[in-house]
Amino acid sequence: MKEKFIKINNLSVDKILADFIDNELLPDTNISPKKFWDGFDKVVHELAPKNRQLLEIRETIQKEIDLWHKKNKFEEFNLEDYKNFLKDIGYLKEEGPEFKIETKNLDTEISSIAGPQLVVPIMNARYSLNAANARWMSLYDSLYGTDLIESEESGSEKYDPLRGEQVINYARDFLNKHFPINGIELGDEILKEEKVIIQDLITAAHNNAKSQLKSRTSEEISKATGGFGVPGFKWPL
Repeated sequence: MKEKFIKINNLSVDKILADFIDNELLPDTNISPKKFWDGFDKVVHELAPKNRQLLEIRETIQKEIDLWHKKNKFEEFNLEDYKNFLKDIGYLKEEGPEFKIETKNLDTEISSIAGPQLVVPIMNARYSLNAANARWMSLYDSLYGTDLIESEESGSEKYDPLRGEQVINYARDFLNKHFPINGIELGDEILKEEKVIIQDLITAAHNNAKSQLKSRTSEEISKATGGFGVPGFKWPL
């Protein structure tokens, strides 16, 4: 199906994306569609030239590095010489003074919680999902995308059901071994085919909370007892 684009300020936006932002993303955020698109338009046109310039710098540096490796293919590798070369071409920089990012109005998920930030093309749903999983962590995604499970992932961008099943089985065995709980069962009429995944997610969330509670309790008890603990007493967690 051919995409339909609409004009919003100086932007050409896929109508599906525009409808999603206006009707599903922005409601209840106190941000009007006009304010969002005006701000997004401004950011895009301010940063696009800078982004092009940075990409040109990256391409130049990559060519310099490729050329260096070709010239020194048969030479004995010297780490200090290589580091000096990378500094000369601007790839490595001397560490600067201490600094603090002072950007305001950030969501606490971004400003206060350390974690990877991935930039991916929004056109590819799987890449976008991977970025979200990398930011907030997903056991399933970590297993699916690495070689921890010895099976070949399909080269297609589409989801591989066989590998997905292996991931679910591995995750369940892992959680049952290291974070066991008595169990949980959800009705088929409520969850249908998502039942197994939801059960595992709830189990993981429960045990994560239990683990954090146990750790926090131990810390507080240690503070209260001067680090000596309470002999013969085990907290019922």
